[in-house]
Amino acid sequence: MMAMSRGTVVQKAQFGKKLTKVQPRFLRLSEDFSEILWGKDLRNKRTSRKLSLKDVIRLEYGFESQLGRVLLQSGEVKEGMPRASRCFSLWTTRRSFDFAADTQEDAQTWVLGLCQLCRGSDAWVPFKTRGAFYVARTRTKVREYCQKRGISVKHALKEACLRASVFAGQGGQLPGVPNAPNASGFRQVAIDPDLFEIDSETQKALQDSSPTAPAQARPPPRGGNGFALPPPPDASASPWVAHAPMGYNAPAIPQSQLPVPAGGAVGWGHGFPADGGTNPQSMGGGPIDQQVRLPLNH
Repeated sequence: MMAMSRGTVVQKAQFGKKLTKVQPRFLRLSEDFSEILWGKDLRNKRTSRKLSLKDVIRLEYGFESQLGRVLLQSGEVKEGMPRASRCFSLWTTRRSFDFAADTQEDAQTWVLGLCQLCRGSDAWVPFKTRGAFYVARTRTKVREYCQKRGISVKHALKEACLRASVFAGQGGQLPGVPNAPNASGFRQVAIDPDLFEIDSETQKALQDSSPTAPAQARPPPRGGNGFALPPPPDASASPWVAHAPMGYNAPAIPQSQLPVPAGGAVGWGHGFPADGGTNPQSMGGGPIDQQVRLPLNH
């Protein structure tokens, strides 16, 4: 609340029939936390307009805000227009008041602060917790990234997963991104947070809120080409880390349990098959140690 009382420079939207303009305004919260005030005098921080928070019936953020919807409908990122992840709107029974913060920190301060203040006046607010805001901001940034590149959200997420899985499967490393520490037999490859422009604060909050995956006993591997995966890591994993299983030493299985056709080959070793186990040379964790071809009349 103190930051809101000191005030910040924001962009205020003005909607015309064909054109949407944004102009800088100094925005602050009144001393009794009951009104927001703004004005054109950025140097002296003087205000000339005000809005009572008791008159607010709804608060919107991101692409749900009035300015965010305009940005979404435009279908492209226009120079000089604010980002949707920094936009918020306050609705009264007559009209909306639409603002966009200059920084992510200011947007977070105003949105979370207004959610807390407007909740007391029975207004509808989008977030009741800080974590819910972080999730919504991340989704908004993903949509911004897709809009900027002209691709769908599905395509962007598939692209990110493929990048991580390919490098993890090959034991490689993403360009410019260090490998995360190993955890419980898993190789972790970090996805570049800048891919979706996720700031460090949001990434840390999501990581702290990630539930711990308890280790569970796995059944023994099946015969043939079936292999059991190692247990999940007993540690909180970052949402921006892709996990790929390392080589797994399967326990010994009696030969009588292996359904091998006549003339087939049986192989065993310490490797983990990269292609489903059809190629003996594709064992990622190591080569096959032994291989026996059964007679046709076994």
